[in-house]
Amino acid sequence: MTFCQCGGGAFTLMCCYVGNEGMFILAGSMQNALNQSGLGLDFYRNYNADFFSPQLYTAKVSDVDLSRLQTCAESVMVGFAEIAEQYLAATGDNDGVTTVGGNLVLKCELQEKWWVPPACRSNPGNCIPCTTAQAGWGLIPMIQQATFHNMPVAFATARITPVDDYIPLGRELQSLIYWWFPDTMFALDSPSIVIFPDYSPSEQKQQIYRTMKANTILTKWASGGIETAADKPVHVAEKMNLFKDDISKLLLRYVQLGNDPWAAACEWLKENGNLWESWMPNETACTSGKGLVDSNMNFITNRAVAVGCETCPVGHYSKEQGATRVCTPCGLGEYQSLPGEDVCLLCDKGRYAGEMGTVNCHLCPLGEYANDTGMSECMVCGTGTGQEDKWTTSQAVVAQGEETWIQVQGADSISYCGCIAGTFLWDGLCQECIEGSICEGSSKLLLQPGFFSRATEPGMVYRCYGETVRCPGGEPGVCADGRDTTTIACSACLPGLHARDGVCVACGGGDYALVTVVGILGCIGIAVLYVVLMNEGQKSKQPGSLLIAALGMGQMVTIVQQLTVIQQFKIDWGEPFNSILVAMELMAFDLDMISI
Repeated sequence: MTFCQCGGGAFTLMCCYVGNEGMFILAGSMQNALNQSGLGLDFYRNYNADFFSPQLYTAKVSDVDLSRLQTCAESVMVGFAEIAEQYLAATGDNDGVTTVGGNLVLKCELQEKWWVPPACRSNPGNCIPCTTAQAGWGLIPMIQQATFHNMPVAFATARITPVDDYIPLGRELQSLIYWWFPDTMFALDSPSIVIFPDYSPSEQKQQIYRTMKANTILTKWASGGIETAADKPVHVAEKMNLFKDDISKLLLRYVQLGNDPWAAACEWLKENGNLWESWMPNETACTSGKGLVDSNMNFITNRAVAVGCETCPVGHYSKEQGATRVCTPCGLGEYQSLPGEDVCLLCDKGRYAGEMGTVNCHLCPLGEYANDTGMSECMVCGTGTGQEDKWTTSQAVVAQGEETWIQVQGADSISYCGCIAGTFLWDGLCQECIEGSICEGSSKLLLQPGFFSRATEPGMVYRCYGETVRCPGGEPGVCADGRDTTTIACSACLPGLHARDGVCVACGGGDYALVTVVGILGCIGIAVLYVVLMNEGQKSKQPGSLLIAALGMGQMVTIVQQLTVIQQFKIDWGEPFNSILVAMELMAFDLDMISI
């Protein structure tokens, strides 16, 4: 017999049965006496020594050969050295422990082999024996339960050598024994568990074992991906559901058939077809990653004509349809590159899927972009301009410190859109580049050195006089330092500056002195000329030779000025006329010549 509490063992199974361990009663000759008295020893209250004498129906400690037992020091105090401290802290029973060599140990009687509870401590030989094995398995909770519930049950550990007396001693005594379920050791002895109060997690967390230990659930485990590789065995494992009574009968038959697992399994299958047939998978109940097929292995959606299930191919996904699944093509903007998947994936930005059942999404071509996931077509750059053929998608790359623009496929933003090389973007349209400008595909116009255009009119390009001295090139509206960007071709210097050898420099004191001297001399000349002319007019009413000379000189200066202005057009004049015109540039009042 075994005195056992439920739970705690390693042998439990989720949905099938739970594992029990603790004190079990081994039925035998004492069962008849129990039936006649009506005392149920499978319930802890019937062991209370204040009301009952359960030892009348069991073996006694005095019946056990002490040579077949280990001492407490050899067993439990080796395997569970802390048991005495836990017992004293939980029960406060000082008489159940003692100190040996400074260590608190269980106080064991009868050659230090039996631990005796308070209920029968006055007469240890009259206690009900409960034996366990190895290093005192199960003693930690069982000695506390015997004390808490006033049970006259003593505990000892069967010897290991020269033979293991655990099983034969338990059967010979027909009393209580520590055991666990499911197991075959005592299957022929019809053991039954002794039931204690329901499991109390708060108490047992404090190592107080007044109640039953928790049932340990045996769970079902499978490696990842096995459902895809072998869905039918997984289905059987999921549906299989055996309970305690089923397991007890199965283990009993296993022992009766000489521990032959195949014979026991075969007999069980023959006798329990109504149970295990419900575990079998339906051939057309497709599982994850699969879909219905007909007799020709074609994927179909009508279960009525289906004969089985197959893994969904690439470009498809396994879709639930009632109690089964069908393989369905991925929709527009989706793809699936792996077989046996339950979902399709959205195309990334910059890609599209324009057909059903796509395996991989396509990159957007040049001049198009996809700025969202799951797109079935790409957006076209420059839509509505009528110039779609002049647009592309490009980006800047830097190599060896220089920026270069390259065309790219798979653009994921409108920011990649721009005009093709040879054009630039202005007023929403791609304009053709003209001489002096550079259009490298960035949608911007840049100027070559020696050319100028205003920022507000980048397409109106002028060739600069003096070329790079005045116009360094680059962005529209850029002139050399000191030049006025509001003038065409950077022709004028900024206020406070004047040109010297084509470069604008700040005005100095000598420049202002020269202007002053020239102004004074001009005033003097005009005054002298006026006096001379007045005197000459008084002498004669006819124009004199001086007046004629002055008028002739004025006409000559006017002609020279006109010629020197024409000379600014860079006409290829012949010699010596060209040299004469250059020498007369002062007459055109070219301030660059006199550096004013």
